[in-house]
Amino acid sequence: MNRYLMITAAALLGGTAQAFAGEPSRTQTIHFLSSNGSSYCDGMSFYKSPVVDAIYFGTHILTECGESNTQVVGGANKRGVGLVEDFGSSTSFLYDISKPIRKGGTWTLWDCQSGTCFEGNSGTYDLGPPSKSGKHVATTTKLAEMIAKRKAAQR
Repeated sequence: MNRYLMITAAALLGGTAQAFAGEPSRTQTIHFLSSNGSSYCDGMSFYKSPVVDAIYFGTHILTECGESNTQVVGGANKRGVGLVEDFGSSTSFLYDISKPIRKGGTWTLWDCQSGTCFEGNSGTYDLGPPSKSGKHVATTTKLAEMIAKRKAAQR
């Protein structure tokens, strides 16, 4: 995903999403699968802004993981939709979701810290909300483990 698109999306997460509120276009809902096809407990629901074509808004669906849903915002190009989840300070997660939105599409989770991003997780996705069965682990769990190992190695 284009670096400027990621920066724009991260800036929008700072609170301007309400400025584009209105009737959403068709909402897409997906749930994440691992690279071997097993289900994660989270998913994503998103739609194109009715006001600005290049902007997408949505929700990282985490209720099946026992967590609260979080807001995401981003943009799209011909190859995919990029949705940013901002954790404050200097950390953001970017979900790069392939187009067309269809069963078996691919996703990649990027961990962005202080302007530097690395791939943290990836897999395929299915249409519809997250499953109540399957892994009860969020896509970010593997990433959190990787970050902890990297920080421990730097000590």
